[in-house]
Amino acid sequence: MAVKVLYEGRSLASVDVNATYAGFSDQPHTFAYSTKTDANGVAKIRIMEKGDWFVNVVHEVPYPDIEECEKYKYNYLLTFKIK
Repeated sequence: MAVKVLYEGRSLASVDVNATYAGFSDQPHTFAYSTKTDANGVAKIRIMEKGDWFVNVVHEVPYPDIEECEKYKYNYLLTFKIK
C-alpha cells in the first residue's frame, strides 16, 4: 500500500514511516513494518495481515524562538481495517 506524506501541502522526503496491526506486539514502539518516504514523499507499506492497522509518521521542525521551545513535533496517524 502506498501512502503520501505531506507537510504544509508539500511532499516530505526521507521521513520514517512505521506501520503495524492490532495484535502484532505488546511492546511499545514495535512495528510490523518500517520504511522511509521517497523523494516524492511516498512510502510503500507491506500489508501482511488482515485486521486493524495504523500508520504513524513523526515530523519535527525548528521552533522560531529557541529560548521558548526547541521544535514543533507533529505526529500523524492513519488507521484503517483490512478485511
